[in-house]
Amino acid sequence: MAVRSELQFWRWAIYTLWISRCIATARERIPGSIDNYVTGVSECSQQRGNLKDDGYNSPDNSFRVCYMADRAVTALAESYGRLWHKEGLRFIDESEIRTARMCNIRSLRKLVFIDIAKLIGMLHIPLSVMVDEDYSVTKRAMACLYELLNNEMDGICHISRHWPTDFCYAVWEKREDRFVDAGMQSLVNYRDSEYMPSTWNEPDISADELLEEVLNFKIIRLE
Repeated sequence: MAVRSELQFWRWAIYTLWISRCIATARERIPGSIDNYVTGVSECSQQRGNLKDDGYNSPDNSFRVCYMADRAVTALAESYGRLWHKEGLRFIDESEIRTARMCNIRSLRKLVFIDIAKLIGMLHIPLSVMVDEDYSVTKRAMACLYELLNNEMDGICHISRHWPTDFCYAVWEKREDRFVDAGMQSLVNYRDSEYMPSTWNEPDISADELLEEVLNFKIIRLE
């Protein structure tokens, strides 16, 4: 019995060390003073307003998450896309555009994230398990990562499914001030100069134009 217990201990110790190394390998260090973009009504304060059951939320609301993206076009694709723009034209009610906000958030220091795709690959967890219908496995994984690493990590990052050239971030709430609000605007008034189509001849592009010309949506009035 003592031999078996000792063997189980060493197996657990080796497994824990392996997971720790996987997490260390999956770290992504994001330089300070970069801009991240957030769209939605309540997303800055808690969780994504129009995607209430996102997979990286806490399963029991024990911690809060703010969802960010590298660029405004990525934030729009994540907030409205759900891969729809890859399948064909979809419609967005004009009233949603009038109530939504684009929040530009600037980091005050270098941020450290866990690249969730790298981590689940090294742990041999199938992607299909992580993106099942209710995201139950993903949420339990997020709760575990938060419990173990919230003091040394800022959250998780992953390649955007809806705009796969950019990263998206699920940033864990902390007491520390890590960000400064670099400006919040109504989506109706927002203009972007960071991403424009190659055929675009103007110095900037509106959020409406990003949604329609780039992401293949059609904004209509339903009232």
